[in-house]
Amino acid sequence: MGERAVVEGKSTAFVEYNGSYKARIFDLFETGRHGVLGARSSGDSVGLEGIGMGEVIRVSDKKQFLQWFLQRYELRSPEAGRLLRYLSNQEHILQRVHFADDLRNLPKTLLISATCVDTAPFRFCKNGRVTTSVADAFRDIRQFPNEDIYISLFFRNRSACAEYAAVLERQIRPTQRQSVFFLELQAYWILDAIHREVLYRHWMEAADRALELGDRELFEKAARELRRLGDPDAVIRSVGTEENI
Repeated sequence: MGERAVVEGKSTAFVEYNGSYKARIFDLFETGRHGVLGARSSGDSVGLEGIGMGEVIRVSDKKQFLQWFLQRYELRSPEAGRLLRYLSNQEHILQRVHFADDLRNLPKTLLISATCVDTAPFRFCKNGRVTTSVADAFRDIRQFPNEDIYISLFFRNRSACAEYAAVLERQIRPTQRQSVFFLELQAYWILDAIHREVLYRHWMEAADRALELGDRELFEKAARELRRLGDPDAVIRSVGTEENI
């Protein structure tokens, strides 16, 4: 690394990487602060607040999938089939419909099974309260059309079904999101501390060289830079646990 690059802190490779990483950390901070993973588009979809679903599926894709599913599978609960048909025709509600494999700890969920599997025919759960009544689910969905609904469909070979996989939304639990946020933030801090250590060593060597050459101007500049950088070892020692964040 050349002297100019080290002195100004502008090693091209490091600055490009460090700059993009700072942008990524800012995005992660906003994600952690608001609890929202941003939507890729704002046309047919909305942001999924609080739960953190990583993918956003278009309303038209959800509608097409539900129509495909209802044509190919007979449901154990005929009333559940009518509910799915109703959802497929209500685009404003479909904006809030999310297909998920794991319904644990989600606020409002529907579990619906086809006749080809032995799982429960129908379950509606809201805030921990579970019912098998499709009518109750109908009433709640009509009364609260702006609430997110998480649906898991059970049918034979669903794990190999490309149509179902296309509408499944990747789930990131709040605890997982927090862990990723902390790990990436710590990685940035470590990179920044290493960069400071490189500069610290450079200015220490510059100060020694200034003393040998009797260069007062270089020595004073090196002293200023060393005071600005502080002790890089202390920074590195402070990084490593979530409690330090």
